[in-house]
Amino acid sequence: MTCLLASLRTRLTGWFLGDQAIFVRREVFKKLGGFRDLDLFEDLDFSRRMTQLGQVVTLSPPVISSSRRFQYRGAFLTTISDFWLTARYLTGADPSRLAKVQHAREEHGGITQDG
Repeated sequence: MTCLLASLRTRLTGWFLGDQAIFVRREVFKKLGGFRDLDLFEDLDFSRRMTQLGQVVTLSPPVISSSRRFQYRGAFLTTISDFWLTARYLTGADPSRLAKVQHAREEHGGITQDG
């Protein structure tokens, strides 16, 4: 399910996250100023800026990345949490604050007061 949602997101928006392995030409990376120094969503910020320069492509077959972050809370809760944090980021929440929320959830396995 997680892979299906990620594939759908990238094909509809051109937005990639780090666990999807972002490949970019050096000149494009430099033109965009590389990754911004954000505590969270630096990959999403970069890919959103990248789509403004031109066409992005999703390669097949997919890259296989570690599933460690899904082990404690499971795929469903981790995906819902990721979706909620992403929605908050896209609506203007501070990435540093969101990173603190995410780290607290990872350490305690639960929902924090911030969401």
